[in-house]
Amino acid sequence: MKKVHLISSLALVLSLHTHSVNAAAYDGMKLIRAANDSFQMGFDKGVQNWACITGKHKVTFTYNFYVDSTLITQDDYNTIMKNNPSSHKIAGNLRLPVEKVSWYDAVLYCNERSKRDNLDTVYSYSSVTKSGTSVSKLVGLTFTASNLKKNGYRLLTNAEAEYCVRAHTTGLWWWTTTTDANQATTDASSYVVYSGNDGGTTQPVASKKPNPFGLYDMTGNLFEWKNDCEAPYITTPEIDPIGATASNAPACTTWDATANMKMARGGGFQNDCNYHGRTPYHFKWNDNTQDAQIGFRCAATAVSVEVFGHANTSADFQRAAIIPGRSATKIEYLLVNQGPVKIAIFDCRGNVVRILVSGSQSAGKYTASWDGRNAFGVRGCAGSYVVSVNVAKRSFSKAIFMAN
Repeated sequence: MKKVHLISSLALVLSLHTHSVNAAAYDGMKLIRAANDSFQMGFDKGVQNWACITGKHKVTFTYNFYVDSTLITQDDYNTIMKNNPSSHKIAGNLRLPVEKVSWYDAVLYCNERSKRDNLDTVYSYSSVTKSGTSVSKLVGLTFTASNLKKNGYRLLTNAEAEYCVRAHTTGLWWWTTTTDANQATTDASSYVVYSGNDGGTTQPVASKKPNPFGLYDMTGNLFEWKNDCEAPYITTPEIDPIGATASNAPACTTWDATANMKMARGGGFQNDCNYHGRTPYHFKWNDNTQDAQIGFRCAATAVSVEVFGHANTSADFQRAAIIPGRSATKIEYLLVNQGPVKIAIFDCRGNVVRILVSGSQSAGKYTASWDGRNAFGVRGCAGSYVVSVNVAKRSFSKAIFMAN
């Protein structure tokens, strides 16, 4: 374990057993509380003759996960990947979703975003093959159940995606309870960017109302790449399914005869609401396809992490990180449920120097900060201090060093 010492105007330094998580980590993402929840995935047989969507069956999750509340925008993509391949551009409006990205481009974006936020890279591969600015192949790429448990960004699995689209609804369309296709299309106008209201192009993300999980454009605007290859659905219950990979994704029927193609969900701005907008609907493309109809969003498994050297499996308290800076130390933490929080600074004799937080807080992500001063605004002397964190009945502490 490496210890760092900073000698500057004021530096608070500590060594951690885990990554110091960038403040941007999980920003703009929704925590989906899927752990121990189940839903019915797919179409009933006979409802629609799409062979890779029929086969209704029970899916259960054992974990929670984060998902971007919107599609990745052109600004998001350009910031990390330093290019904007999109066909649909409006000068000065980078809130349009990025498109013309291959499945491999989306995967590489996930890894680069994980690096930015000091998280694990979920996808491993041996080499990159490019065609212009696009990635046409990640040689040696595999994805197993162990990748699902990594602490980093990735694409949604097909099962996670349908769970998010449904958002505990049970009808053919998540935004309405009607069974009439014409009425469903009318009801969609406030929620979905589709061929009837698209204006001939994509629309800025979150321009329509979100679904019950607070997720925008889960139907319409663009199809979204998913982690899985398309393959026939099974009809028996599944737990934490990761779907088919390119090594075991057979064709669904002689009509749907191409195997090992990557799945995309949601329908796009050029599509109708009747069929393409149905909650279980998906389509497929080759993994190197760059199409103006396809974008993506990221997900991240809410894994147990080490917090100040302790394994954290609390249902209330997800994560914490101390991030040292030149002028202040930040303590970031995330509450899944409302609970009591107390964060205090102690000197080496055990005396309270400063109480940063004290009281009950609702679920959410928080940041506390200590600038090295006591409750009276007087800067402390150089030496060792202790950050004490009590969150949701769990207590952690970590020694820090302040240098004047």
